[in-house]
Amino acid sequence: MTVASKASQVWDLNRGTGTAWAYCGPTGVLQAPFIVVADNGPTDMAGLAAKANDAAYDLHAAVTKTGRELILVGFTSEISDLHAAADTVLDAIMRAVAEQSGPRGLTVGGFGRGALLARYALAKMERQRMDHQTEAYFAYNSTSPVDRDETDALESLGAVPQRPRLLKLTVGVPDVEGLSEKDDQDLSLFHDAFYSNETATTSLMAARAGQWLLEELR
Repeated sequence: MTVASKASQVWDLNRGTGTAWAYCGPTGVLQAPFIVVADNGPTDMAGLAAKANDAAYDLHAAVTKTGRELILVGFTSEISDLHAAADTVLDAIMRAVAEQSGPRGLTVGGFGRGALLARYALAKMERQRMDHQTEAYFAYNSTSPVDRDETDALESLGAVPQRPRLLKLTVGVPDVEGLSEKDDQDLSLFHDAFYSNETATTSLMAARAGQWLLEELR
């Protein structure tokens, strides 16, 4: 499937602290947004998009085949404040909810620190009784809170969002929970997990990991 490499819409997020590139697909509207949060900032949005469209594993095309629309979220500066950065992600989620016209829920996740930010943003929205309309959250090589303040902030919101299905992908790095596929998965905060030593080289996501994730979303 050939998909457009140029974003259909570009959103300014949270008073200029971030940017989202939304690919609305052939319909021109968002029906099932698939939000991917970058690892850190400042984010090279063109570089992030190139990795999402890389031939080694074309995540954009794979997401589009499932009837979802890719939305890439990046930051204008290095992430130093968990709360402010999470509000940037929250803004992207609310924009997607406002733009969405289909009945399917959102998929929201991220890479590295971006996964942590998405997790915090969704949990914060639930605490504030905001409808994030998210059916699945994914964490790809998620990092942990960097200090006690971040740990306390996350735990004050219940550690993880309660409404979405929680999916974890650990690919070629130590697991955020210190687990492996040999461990009892009931020890995990996540509903399902994928473990692999495979690493993505030029693509945003390793092929087997991406295939597992999209299969889990069916």
